[in-house]
Amino acid sequence: MEKLESYELYRELIKKSKLAYKNIFTNMDFLKTDLESYIKAGKMYYEKNQAGVLFFLDEGKYYKLYMCVNGQIEFKIMPENKKILIRNMYKKGQNISARSEVDKRLVESGFIKKGLLMQAKVETKAVVERHNQIEKYMRFMETKGYRCVAANMDMVTEIEEMLVDNTIVEDYDLSHTFEEMQDEIKRGAYLCILDKENQICAASIAFVKNNIAKGMAVAVREQFRMNGFAPVLLYERCKILHERNIQYLQGWVLNDNIASLKYHKKMGYKFTDKYADEWLLGKKED
Repeated sequence: MEKLESYELYRELIKKSKLAYKNIFTNMDFLKTDLESYIKAGKMYYEKNQAGVLFFLDEGKYYKLYMCVNGQIEFKIMPENKKILIRNMYKKGQNISARSEVDKRLVESGFIKKGLLMQAKVETKAVVERHNQIEKYMRFMETKGYRCVAANMDMVTEIEEMLVDNTIVEDYDLSHTFEEMQDEIKRGAYLCILDKENQICAASIAFVKNNIAKGMAVAVREQFRMNGFAPVLLYERCKILHERNIQYLQGWVLNDNIASLKYHKKMGYKFTDKYADEWLLGKKED
C-alpha cells in the first residue's frame, strides 16, 4: 500500500483505471468531504493491481476497502496488519454479473462473507408520535429504579464490550475516532438504561454525520430482556434526533435475523431497496 497524498491523485487513479479496464466495478460510496478528511489525516492508502486500483481507509481497528476493478481479470487482495472490511452496497437486481465476478475474487483472496444486510429507515417524528405511550412506561420504570440516560466517556468502553458480547455486532462496527466520539457523545450518541445500582442494563449507539443519523447497535443484557428496554431506547433516541431536526434514523439489519426484522417493523421502520454484502479478511499472521 502507498499513502494517498491528495484528492487530485485519487481522481487520477480512478480516471486511469476506468480508461484502462472496461466493465469496472466500484463500491465507492463516500462523499468528497469525507475522502478529503481521510487524506488530510494520512489515513487513506492505495494499491494498484492488474485489474484496477484498491483504496484502503484506516478506521483504527480495521481497514475499509473500496475497489475500482474489473472482476473478469484475476487479482488478489493480500492480508494486512489489520482486518479488511468490504461492504458492497447495491439496489435489488443491480450489477448482478459484475458483483458475482468480484465476489469470486474475494473468495479466492480468503475473504469470508459475513452476511447480507438490508437497509431500514424510520422517521424520527413518527416514532415520537406513534409510541408516545412509552413515556408512561418510562415513569413506571423509574419507580423500579431504572432510568434512561445519555452515557459519558467513562461508560463507552463498557457499553461497547456489552454490545459485542450480547449481540451479533462485531468490534469493527464500533470503530470511531476519539474526536468523533467526544463530539457525538455530548449529543447523546450513546444511550443506556441504568438500574438503581448504576449497572448498565441496555444500550444503543447512533451517530449523526452530514445530517443523517445512523443507528449502529442496540443490546439488552440477558437478565434484563423482556422488559421493553429496546423500544425505550429507540423512543428516546428519536426524541433527541427530532429535537436536533434530524428527520430520519437509518441502519442495517441482517436479512436472517428474524427477531431484529420483527422489532424494526413493529417500531415503524421501512425497508428500502438497498442491500449490502459484507466481507471480511483477517489480518496477516505475525
